[in-house]
Amino acid sequence: MYVGQHNRVHALDAATGRLIWEHFRQPANVGWQRGIGIYGDMVYMVAQDSALVALDRRTGNPSWEARPSQAGKRFQGPMPLPRRVSIIMSGSGQGGGFIEAFDALTGKSKWSWNAIPSPASRAARHGPAIRGKTAAAPSGSSGSYDPTLNLIFWGTGQPSPISSGDNREGDNLLQRQHRRARHRHRQR
Repeated sequence: MYVGQHNRVHALDAATGRLIWEHFRQPANVGWQRGIGIYGDMVYMVAQDSALVALDRRTGNPSWEARPSQAGKRFQGPMPLPRRVSIIMSGSGQGGGFIEAFDALTGKSKWSWNAIPSPASRAARHGPAIRGKTAAAPSGSSGSYDPTLNLIFWGTGQPSPISSGDNREGDNLLQRQHRRARHRHRQR
């Protein structure tokens, strides 16, 4: 049995609870590591410094580590998701949330997808424009994989900044609530 949290992974004998090995990556942290992934003879963890680390499941020795291939991006602690011979990770950073696939055996990046299209992409030209605004749609939770359909499903998060609709066109629930509160205050 493998248990991971706070830059650590413990391999335990599931019948006795005896510690088989422990991998501890400095520095110690109390941040978000939402689980580990297992594929073949490897155990995968995400470290607080945004590294995806592959450990040999028998010894706990690191086999490789990888980081997001896009500058300004960061893994946000989701569980590494095994999918066939890939490990899928997600996070956010400059330009919004993203998902990236790594070769499970080598750690080489295979592909990445951005939740908010770049201004130069076709989707950005035909969709809502963000032009110079703060991007969002972080993907800090793990996705799921349907082997029958060979599809991954991944959620994205809130707009940014989350407390102000000034960066977003259209009506905004928080703005309406503030207007109502100001209106009620003036009537008193």
